[in-house]
Amino acid sequence: MEEKKLTLTSLNKKLDEKMEKITNSITNIALVVEELANKDKKIGQVIGERPAERVVEAPPTIDPATPKQRKELEPELKEIFLKYFDEDDGFKAEYDTMESKFKINVPMGLSNMDEANKNFYGKDERTRKVDQNNVKGSVEQWCKLVCQNLKYNKKFKIKV
Repeated sequence: MEEKKLTLTSLNKKLDEKMEKITNSITNIALVVEELANKDKKIGQVIGERPAERVVEAPPTIDPATPKQRKELEPELKEIFLKYFDEDDGFKAEYDTMESKFKINVPMGLSNMDEANKNFYGKDERTRKVDQNNVKGSVEQWCKLVCQNLKYNKKFKIKV
């Protein structure tokens, strides 16, 4: 038993030595960081690196944001809607120019709402606030998302 106690004691000594080395290393690192922070240079300059320039790309098309101009976009938005949905299946779209909201009315036969929500609301409307700087892009993205959520494919005729 005494041999094990000696071994544990020697292990404790080694652990203490290692902990002291780690503490010294951390202290040295902290001193270097503090020294760098006190200089009036940025760390990138001290190291000799030059920060890379960020290139921000503008959206491909920026749509007009005034209500009058957005009203003129309605035929184009209808075309985008018809690219994803068939009105013969019961889908309808509405674009509120004053509030910049695009709404897709989903027929109840194709809705994937649970029965409790169907009974409570009685309709399935998917509404999204449209980005005023990219109206067409926002509407197209919303149509894609609703289409994916419903697992709807316009190519197949559905009797509702």
